[in-house]
Amino acid sequence: GNIVVSPAQASLADTAMKHVVDESSFVNVLDEKVTSQQINAKMSPFAYQFDQNFPYHVYYLNHCGFGKSNAMHMVFQGEKGKVTLFLTGIKSEQPIDFNEKGMSGVVTPIGNTSMIIVGENGEDVAKIAEKLAPMIQPAS
Repeated sequence: GNIVVSPAQASLADTAMKHVVDESSFVNVLDEKVTSQQINAKMSPFAYQFDQNFPYHVYYLNHCGFGKSNAMHMVFQGEKGKVTLFLTGIKSEQPIDFNEKGMSGVVTPIGNTSMIIVGENGEDVAKIAEKLAPMIQPAS
């Protein structure tokens, strides 16, 4: 059935997709060979960390402006291509899926933050979110 999506959640999806499109030419040529320690350092302002090594090769990692908030912005290798993950301090009420312009994505609430994953070319972003979300724990 139809899911009613709040404007805040819709804007999370829109902001994520715009970001992926706007920055693709910049980030697609990078391979920073990011480590799990670097990822957790970038997650520290959001008071979360991965409780084990990140299971994908990470090409790019930084903080970015994300709408009226900030986010951790990561690009990593999925099964079919590059996948973008944002972790932002904007809370979402429920998970949502979105598909637009050849991209698919999912917004996953994690405490007072949201993890947004965007993939292209039929990437199974829901499967990636299901794998990653349980690994994100409050920082000790």
